[in-house]
Amino acid sequence: MKTAAAHESECIVRPDATVIVEGVPFAAGEKVRVILIREEIVNGRRHSDAEIATSKSLRVSLRGSVVRYDDPTEPVGVDDWEALRDGEGGPCAGT
Repeated sequence: MKTAAAHESECIVRPDATVIVEGVPFAAGEKVRVILIREEIVNGRRHSDAEIATSKSLRVSLRGSVVRYDDPTEPVGVDDWEALRDGEGGPCAGT
């Protein structure tokens, strides 16, 4: 079984179409896989470093948080939908 250690870095593509990634936490000679994803500008701006750090922190904190699924295909929160309650409001009431 393969396991993976990940490292995320931000780089700028150089004029000669190359990318240099510095400070990689792997030993010389280790085999690594490189995936390049172009950063998209959203609504005329890119995410701030603080937003990126917050997002990364949230993703890390959720890792391993789901221990098991009970009835994964069953609907959730049906009792919370007013439109589905018998005889109560909603656009479908009385139908």
